[in-house]
Amino acid sequence: MPRRATAVIAGALSALVAAPAHATAGAFWDSFEEPWAPSGSFTTYRAHETFGSWTVIGGDVDLIGDGYWAAQNGAQSLDLNGARAGAVRAVFRTTPAADYRVSYRLSGNPSGPPEAKTGVAGVDGRAWQDFAFDATGTSRTAMGYVEMSFTFRATRAETSLELTSTTPGAYGPVVDNVLVQSCTVTDCSIRR
Repeated sequence: MPRRATAVIAGALSALVAAPAHATAGAFWDSFEEPWAPSGSFTTYRAHETFGSWTVIGGDVDLIGDGYWAAQNGAQSLDLNGARAGAVRAVFRTTPAADYRVSYRLSGNPSGPPEAKTGVAGVDGRAWQDFAFDATGTSRTAMGYVEMSFTFRATRAETSLELTSTTPGAYGPVVDNVLVQSCTVTDCSIRR
């Protein structure tokens, strides 16, 4: 193989390896699998700390490890309350004027009150969807996840998604399997 072709292929491969697969202009996906939290336990992250694709922007959150309770996808999930209500943000690439669908799985920490776990999903700092989950009758082995979704139109080349708990105390809403897809990939209609 000619030397120039080898260099081009090597350059293309290194670009593919360097670009995270979960953060392209057409999609973002995170199931809270990184970093690994202790098995059967959790790791608390506080304001301004970063884990995986997320930054804590208020309060604190618990990254729940494998076996602590049932995740909806993979082994880990995120309790949006650590010792108190928390909020996280992820930033991903988008195409301005393109439509996107956000979906995520919602449950609630079954270990304590209140039964109603509430919060807000936002885009670029603007509240977009209020969410609520009634944890009555759930358990660590039967979390009862439900799918939540909404659509938005991107206005910039980078967009932020915020997930915020409005539940007081240490037992908050639990999220997992966060997916943002371009409406050119999935069928969606804009609802504001």
